[in-house]
Amino acid sequence: MPDDSSINGGQRGLPRIDVEFILHTEHRRHTAQELPASGMSVFGITSLLKGKSIILDQLLNDHFEQMDAIIDWAYPEDEDHRRIPLADRLKNTTRSTDSNPPGRRFMRNVAYRTFKALVEYIYTGRIVFGTKNTETAPKSMYRLAEALRMSDLQAKALSAYADQLNKGNVVDEAFSEYTSRYPEVMQVIAKALKGLVSEEAFKEEVSKRIDRMVRGETPHAAEMVRVLIVFA
Repeated sequence: MPDDSSINGGQRGLPRIDVEFILHTEHRRHTAQELPASGMSVFGITSLLKGKSIILDQLLNDHFEQMDAIIDWAYPEDEDHRRIPLADRLKNTTRSTDSNPPGRRFMRNVAYRTFKALVEYIYTGRIVFGTKNTETAPKSMYRLAEALRMSDLQAKALSAYADQLNKGNVVDEAFSEYTSRYPEVMQVIAKALKGLVSEEAFKEEVSKRIDRMVRGETPHAAEMVRVLIVFA
């Protein structure tokens, strides 16, 4: 967390940190009153964040105060929820005593790691995807970028996600609830599945998934099954 001197940077002619995004770090619902105590903060400079996303601009302009107005579904499997560096946790144990504190925005349904990477991307144009604590999960960022209508970042995240698909994970990814929400992701996975799995195994897997779907076990898989039948 920045100290008071950085928050008051505007006094020295520097851009002033004027917004605090508070992100929950647990997979449960919070009230607006609970969230500050149980969340982690990402600080930002409104003037530098604006103009990159019409949705983010609306959030910054007080059109709504909570991110669940943008992403209304929780993602408990989010890898970025489990990857918060210790240094970041320690920095978030205190809050500013500045007499003019930043305006707060409560970011439900978004992981701290993901949103921090988003802010850094807006500032620098750089992002690193991967599985390390210093990297961002592609699926997490794709979800956020899609909600914010940031097509350039969305494309980068989708490309990184496609690179992570392999024989060991492509089938489960294909029929996950996450995938069912994004037609573009379904198309990428369908192509990968055909390339990674033999034709016989592919048809067998589609048959199994159709069986599970008609039994009501995976209703979200209906559209993916349709896509795979087209690809078969």
